[in-house]
Amino acid sequence: MSATAWAFALANVTIAAGYLFITFAVAPHFVVRRVATRVGSLAFFATSAITHLELTRHTFASGEVILDSPYNWLMLGTQVVQAVAVWVFIGGLWAETRHEPADTPRVRDHDEPG
Repeated sequence: MSATAWAFALANVTIAAGYLFITFAVAPHFVVRRVATRVGSLAFFATSAITHLELTRHTFASGEVILDSPYNWLMLGTQVVQAVAVWVFIGGLWAETRHEPADTPRVRDHDEPG
């Protein structure tokens, strides 16, 4: 398998791991009042992880990623940025859900000014 294929696979596994971490370790701590919001967030992150695992499987099955067009370079760059961004996002979410003082006011979408 080429080095480029390994880079794509590693990026996708890193992204999938991040999404699974959000699904099982971070999202359950989200402060939400609607079941649809909770179910939607869990479904979104879990299915996003599955998508990236499938991209990894496809990369291993083909064994080759050829960077013969600007689109392919863009995809590699996008995957690398996403792999870093998901873990930066996790760090921020983790800090907000774990280290927030109990008396911190929360913004609610139904509150009216005054």
